[in-house]
Amino acid sequence: MELKVVVDVREKELISKLKDYDFRFQKKQLSVYDVIVDDEYGVELKRGTDFLSSIYDGRIFGQLRKMKEVNLIPIIIVYDVSKIYSTAKNRNAINGMMLSLFYRKIPVMFLGNLNDVIYVIKKMCEKNNCKSKQTEYENVKLPKFRDLTHRKITALSCAGSIGSDKSKKLIEQFGTIENLCKNVDSIQDLEGFGPVISENVKKLLKK
Repeated sequence: MELKVVVDVREKELISKLKDYDFRFQKKQLSVYDVIVDDEYGVELKRGTDFLSSIYDGRIFGQLRKMKEVNLIPIIIVYDVSKIYSTAKNRNAINGMMLSLFYRKIPVMFLGNLNDVIYVIKKMCEKNNCKSKQTEYENVKLPKFRDLTHRKITALSCAGSIGSDKSKKLIEQFGTIENLCKNVDSIQDLEGFGPVISENVKKLLKK
């Protein structure tokens, strides 16, 4: 499944950087967020100075309300942050905002520059791709075993020692694990079986 990254058309600097990285994305005017990853994560990007001004003028609270209305997992990424505290008019305003975001359960990342932002977005894509594959694996229906005998013989078949037809024949012949253990030496006497398969079954039953 191809992951979709949508970038707001107004993020011209980010778009230019993404092109340099040969990064596949779609440009679109977004009403909320600056980047959307696979219709699941909403990324709000802020340069350090913009982050400060949005706190001072209260603009960030309106943005947070809009983010809450959209069914996406939010994340705020602030970049060019080296002088945030040194140029801040009110350090406690920053600290209070960070605490507010913590209570709202909105993660905030402080990054150096747009190259770091692109790295994070790429990693989000990779993580989501792995999660999608894991979901596909989890949806695979495993066979239901009638009993322990069926489980072990099927395991032997999957290991490549015998095929499914011989597995089925052993299950039909012995029925239970106890009966198979008692008569394991007679396996080689069955049609189509021999000493090698008999020995493999013995080793499996000892595990």
